[in-house]
Amino acid sequence: MLDFLLGNDALSAVVAFGLVLIPAIIIHELGHFFLHSNMGEVPIVAYRQGSTRIEWEANWFAASLLMPKVEFLAALKETDDLTRIAAKFKVSCEAARVRKEAIG
Repeated sequence: MLDFLLGNDALSAVVAFGLVLIPAIIIHELGHFFLHSNMGEVPIVAYRQGSTRIEWEANWFAASLLMPKVEFLAALKETDDLTRIAAKFKVSCEAARVRKEAIG
């Protein structure tokens, strides 16, 4: 579910970084709320295995909020080091790489 934003082992990442990653988790879940539940009117069934379109959309929602296009492009002008960019936006290197491919 959150592998895209937090890396391959989301639980270990949360334990390792503590409160730093909570915004990514909350924003991902808000993506489900806004995109899939009709503002809480429609129940969402969560599947914890595999990747579904619903998870992809929640990841994209969170990535767009956590790494806004203008700010992300400005960060890319400062450095091409995705590890530094990921740290700046508090996301995984994979999330920063995918965002770069999408908008860069």
